[in-house]
Amino acid sequence: MYRPLQTKKRKNKVRIAFFFFAFFVFVSFTAFPKTFTLFSGAVNNASVSAWNAKNSGGSALSDSTSFLSTKKSLIAKNKELAEKIKKLEGELSGYDFIIQENLELKKTLSQKKEGGIFGSIIARPNITAYDTFLIDIGEKNGIKKGDKVLANKNMIIGTIEETYSSSAKARLFSTAGQSSDALLGPNNTPIQLKGLGGGSFVADLPLDTDVQVGDSASLSGTPEYIVATVVSKEQKSTDTFQKVYFRGPINIFDAKYIQVVKNAD
Repeated sequence: MYRPLQTKKRKNKVRIAFFFFAFFVFVSFTAFPKTFTLFSGAVNNASVSAWNAKNSGGSALSDSTSFLSTKKSLIAKNKELAEKIKKLEGELSGYDFIIQENLELKKTLSQKKEGGIFGSIIARPNITAYDTFLIDIGEKNGIKKGDKVLANKNMIIGTIEETYSSSAKARLFSTAGQSSDALLGPNNTPIQLKGLGGGSFVADLPLDTDVQVGDSASLSGTPEYIVATVVSKEQKSTDTFQKVYFRGPINIFDAKYIQVVKNAD
């Protein structure tokens, strides 16, 4: 019985306190309006501050999300541009090759021998037998065994050894062990060129033979065609001969085009 009575009295005290507090607030706001204005302003400022803080947080989150999205987009765009640049560089490299090929072809055509048949080398040493070319012109072009093979209109490199319908095999004069009669230098000194392979030759000449690096050798019977040029010479005081080394008119490993001149029937 004692505890319920105490609880009831405590509730009455709370109600009386709340009543006096409400009455005090009412009298204060009625008697002093400025107090109400200041209270309202404080509440309003607190609300605005809370609202701004919320919006600021949301804006910061939105800006962060936008930054990450933009960064990913830039990375993807950069990767795409890098791939395009790589592709364009490859295409430009291909164009440079075509331009160079075209220039070489024009140069070869400008040196074409009258009556010569222009052709491309489709296989060379390391693929074919040493010091032979496989060319893309043959019997249907009128090519026959023994026809002359030129590097250009005044440089000869070999002869046609075998013919096929649309191709032919050319044997170079520089074939190892092959000998060719030639005339050396401005005095047309008779010599015998011996093939060393790979477009190189050697000749044994008397010590008193006047020979200089750069002198040209032409084939006997066809003096209009240069077959090789002197690149070095070797001699010893005890020898009666000097060795003279020659190089053919082209690098047989890089050559791309030739001309074939038919032999007179």
